[in-house]
Amino acid sequence: MAETILLVEDEPFLRKGIRLNLEAEGYSVLDFENADSVLRSRSAFSEVALGIFDIMLPGEIDGLELCRRIRARTDFPIIFLTARSALDDKMDAFRAGADDYITKPLELEELLMRVKARLRRPAHQTSETIGAFRIDL
Repeated sequence: MAETILLVEDEPFLRKGIRLNLEAEGYSVLDFENADSVLRSRSAFSEVALGIFDIMLPGEIDGLELCRRIRARTDFPIIFLTARSALDDKMDAFRAGADDYITKPLELEELLMRVKARLRRPAHQTSETIGAFRIDL
């Protein structure tokens, strides 16, 4: 079964290009143009292996706030893909819960390599069962 990537990018041409390239690599892609749509979607968080978010999104919720809200629910890796290149912007993204940060304009090959690198690491383990005991790490 293909790993699912949650893509949130408001620029239609870029979103389509990224989606097509990810699908060509064998990934399943859920793509949205804004954070509000993601949060309204019941399927946006189920079985997601990785997220790729823009910071500047239309609507009430930007990519940073979306990341914070997702971090409250789950722990899949999140890569920010944004035109913001200042150190403060990068620090804000990592404080919100980002795992990686790529500035636009992007090289698609680099994005694909970063996606593969993040997905080959084991998922963060939050509990372990030993005998009859479950330990919440």
